[in-house]
Amino acid sequence: MLTKLKSLLSTKSSVTAALVALHTAGRPQWTPRNYAALAREGFAGNVVAYRAVRMVAEAAASMPLLCYVDGKETDVHPLLALLQRPNAMQTGREWLESLFTF
Repeated sequence: MLTKLKSLLSTKSSVTAALVALHTAGRPQWTPRNYAALAREGFAGNVVAYRAVRMVAEAAASMPLLCYVDGKETDVHPLLALLQRPNAMQTGREWLESLFTF
């Protein structure tokens, strides 16, 4: 009775699974050579790399932007206004962070 119950609850193992595992053992799994795959593998899949890239992007985006007209620094310029609010959904800093992260 116990052996019959055990046979009903156990899963059937595949003979070919061991063969496939033995066949591919020791071979490297190379990342495809495209931007999306490399970004997924090296950036999104690695928390240390993700944090390092985020820290650099945040630091670069926090730097003040200066505009010079005829050799003099100016606070009022259409380019500065555009970079402070590039679109309705983001601030200038958020936009620069996403640009640097990409």
